Amino acid sequence: MELKYEKGAHLELVKLYILEILYIIKREKDISKKLPLNFETKAEKITKDYLNLIEKHFLTKKHISDYSNILGITAKHLGETIKQQTQKNALSFIHERIYKEMLYLLVYTQFSIKQIATLLNFETPTACSRFFRIHAKMSPKQFRLSNML
Repeated sequence: MELKYEKGAHLELVKLYILEILYIIKREKDISKKLPLNFETKAEKITKDYLNLIEKHFLTKKHISDYSNILGITAKHLGETIKQQTQKNALSFIHERIYKEMLYLLVYTQFSIKQIATLLNFETPTACSRFFRIHAKMSPKQFRLSNML
């Protein structure tokens, strides 16, 4: 309206409005820098970091304490946080990842059970077979025969 009617100090008023808008934009920009971009809670961050660590280290780290040490928290706190966030215990995520890798190796490679056990850092091939039998309700050999490509 000031520009339309050109009354007196209309240019100064327009400049002040523009300046006010620029200050508002700058203030919003400063506030957004201080706030985290994702509004995840500490428990959500711990869970996300834990699952990412499993993906990276499941071949070498098989205990909750290994992951809690990396995250800088106690194993008890990690276990309770994962249980609260996912309704599953923390160790089950490690076991699921190892199990998925075993399934892949049994279907898509010709590695023997002994080689798979060594690759997945089981103490013995028997321990590897026992682990697989618990999860698949069949032996690795039976699984491989039933899923031949």
